[in-house]
Amino acid sequence: MKNKRRTLTLLALIFALSVFMKYTIIYSQVPEGAIVDWGDEWSFLSQIEIIKMTYKLPAEDLFFGGIPYVYPPLSLMIYALLYMIIPIGYVSLANNVMPVVGSLAVFSIFYLTYSMTKNENMGILAAYLSLFAPRYMALSSVPIPEMLAHILAPIFILTVWKMADTKDKNYALLAGIAGASIILTHHLTTAVVFIPVFLYIFLLSVIRRNPVYVKLLVIMCATAFLMSSPWWIDTINKDIMNLIVREQEQSIPPLEHYLQQLGPQVFILGIPAILAFAVYGTWKRDERILLIFSWGFVSLFATQSRAFVGTVLGLDSHSNLYLILAPIYGERYFDYMAQPFAIMIAVVLVSAIYYLSSPLKGFLKKKTGDDRVFGHVKIKTAICLFIMVPLVISTLQFGFDKEDNWSLFRLTPDVNNGYEYPASLWMRDNLPADSMILTDYPGGEVVTGGALMKIITGSELRVTVDIVPIYNDVVSIYYTRDIDVAMELMRKRNITHVYISDRMIERGWFPITAHSNPDYKFYSGMTGADVEKFEVSECFVRLPYADGRVIIYEFVC
Repeated sequence: MKNKRRTLTLLALIFALSVFMKYTIIYSQVPEGAIVDWGDEWSFLSQIEIIKMTYKLPAEDLFFGGIPYVYPPLSLMIYALLYMIIPIGYVSLANNVMPVVGSLAVFSIFYLTYSMTKNENMGILAAYLSLFAPRYMALSSVPIPEMLAHILAPIFILTVWKMADTKDKNYALLAGIAGASIILTHHLTTAVVFIPVFLYIFLLSVIRRNPVYVKLLVIMCATAFLMSSPWWIDTINKDIMNLIVREQEQSIPPLEHYLQQLGPQVFILGIPAILAFAVYGTWKRDERILLIFSWGFVSLFATQSRAFVGTVLGLDSHSNLYLILAPIYGERYFDYMAQPFAIMIAVVLVSAIYYLSSPLKGFLKKKTGDDRVFGHVKIKTAICLFIMVPLVISTLQFGFDKEDNWSLFRLTPDVNNGYEYPASLWMRDNLPADSMILTDYPGGEVVTGGALMKIITGSELRVTVDIVPIYNDVVSIYYTRDIDVAMELMRKRNITHVYISDRMIERGWFPITAHSNPDYKFYSGMTGADVEKFEVSECFVRLPYADGRVIIYEFVC
């Protein structure tokens, strides 16, 4: 490293900028008493609270009553350790500590890029560019497994490159250890980084015609899966691997989704960069280029719709591989694209600047007798810094699109009104610990986070329980005008309490599709629901929670 002080200073500034931007967004946008809301974060925080209370990994998933908790445990353990060390509540942990932890990813991105290129400018620019993909910024800020995975993924990719570059079995073992940490952190991240590695080894084996790469891959995978076997064997034994998810869109995501999720600069510059990597990597047979290309290509491919992915790969729509490769309209892969795209853009952009700077210096030397560009500032540094302003503007503009449900921190939907969390704390203090709560999807998130109680509805990743009938029953309880039907369904599901909030009436969310309940439209409000029946029936007692924006009924019949 030629200028260590300059490099460390710039990295510190990038890290500080990342933390500053996240804090600014949180403190200016998130209401008091709420958290930066990203789906399962509330239920994940509830498990952290349970670990702190019991010093054990949770045995049961609160967010889906009665189901064993088999989520990869590493991120839970690390976040719980932080929670035990830092004497604050977990809402403060989410809003104040996690943006700092998530920002550590800039160092792993830099180290990967610098190690592969030996160019500080490429590493600094890659770390900097990664900040300005809105969805990546969001998921690297909140206490969910993806945040930790974003720190670990570049480290795993680096060990894989070292393995391929040196053809050393010791590096294969090291890559296996890094891979095990990924497996034990997050299931989807495992697919996102392992599948590109498989593609990478395949390309190397074909181009170099050397079987040693396959042998190294076998050693790496054997190490990774052996080290993580206590978790995944236990998961299989609990019969949790068969995922059942709701129907998805059947079209390719529109262009504006890429602009919103990645930011226009990252996406627009990323497309020519990935094409350049594909051509150059194949032409030069460069192991480094092929690895980053494989990482970016698989992430980009996976953002396509279920219909597209299934057709191209010839996969059955009910197979586990199909569900892994195309989850939730591909939206969950946008944050994973940010890191490889940032690296590819940095390499291509800095290489182009280096290429152009030489003739420019020669021209200036000939005309002025001085080859310095912009005084003492080198042209490559000046141009890299010049892109700072449009990147910040694009992130703020596209990340805060209020019409888009997947905006930067998803500030408009769900429980960010700030009053549902206090209601859940009241439930925790006043309801029996074995209560089973009826609510919608985001209401269930905040109830598990605050009350630490079971709810009847589940999360987006389904288990072997047939979730569609459950959600049919949940919606029917709210929408039916026949109180006897509602009570029969509540007894069937062992529901003890009904939860209703102003947010649910305005924007209730039950993740089911048109084949389920004809009275409910996906992601719409509950204006058609009959909630008055709970008020007039003798079998439902309205509990004395003071805030009229949340109503809780106890089922007493």
